Amino acid sequence: MSTDQNPERPIFTQLESRPLDPVFHSFYQAGPFTNCIECKERFVAGSSYLPYLIMKTYVHTEVIIEIAICWNCRSQMQSELSQQSEQSIRKFLAEKFRSEAHIESCAVCNRKRDKCRSYSIYAFCNGEEMFVGQYPFMACDQCEEVMQELLSDETRGWQDDFMDRHFSGPSLQIDPKLYPMLI
Repeated sequence: MSTDQNPERPIFTQLESRPLDPVFHSFYQAGPFTNCIECKERFVAGSSYLPYLIMKTYVHTEVIIEIAICWNCRSQMQSELSQQSEQSIRKFLAEKFRSEAHIESCAVCNRKRDKCRSYSIYAFCNGEEMFVGQYPFMACDQCEEVMQELLSDETRGWQDDFMDRHFSGPSLQIDPKLYPMLI
């Protein structure tokens, strides 16, 4: 594990990091994610790095959704949440999130990954490094469903629009209960 001391990476320099776990590589690109799903900016351009969040949702062992979004777009998305949704999710996570979370069991209820019908994993990255601490973590289907129920109708509509924009097509009928938490 290393602490990011590279002067080329001024953002998040105090966070501990380690090499990106291959489980967070893109299944569809067969390697590390390269661009933000929303703004299309490259995560690594020469010696410049754009921090980003990876969210991958599985049903059993099959990847059904994978998202890599830069920190700027994620922050913009958070600003579009309804106040009700943001407060409900923050309260839920403050009460339930386990700080010793990892990707083998749910960060909320501690349910083992192999006991879940579906689950999502999350990592916060910079280049080919992932930060450690609250990330990486896993959320099981049951806890994500509870969090989806906490969202206001306004936020659900915004989330549906995001998913339709990036995951549309007749073969992609994804149950909204399986959406990763985009906040």
